[in-house]
Amino acid sequence: MSRIHPCTRRWLAPAAIALAALLMPSVAAAQKAAPQDKAPPQDKSPHALFARIDTNSDGKVSKREITRMPGIATRWQELDKDKDGSLSREEFVAGFRT
Repeated sequence: MSRIHPCTRRWLAPAAIALAALLMPSVAAAQKAAPQDKAPPQDKSPHALFARIDTNSDGKVSKREITRMPGIATRWQELDKDKDGSLSREEFVAGFRT
């Protein structure tokens, strides 16, 4: 094991601390400049939207599930053609065409 000369020991620790202090802002800037992971764009087709809203995957959208889309919720009576209290995929997609 090599021995460190006492004179070297005196300035080694302060030099290491000074070097670390100089490098910290560079590391922080590099982290800020790194591109953020962006979520992939969501498919905005009526079928994909229906799948996202149908949270229990029962093939229909309930009044509770549709509250996430106020624009369609206000048209509930018009879109629920068979008046069964839910929107089928066909009823939901047809609502986008009108």
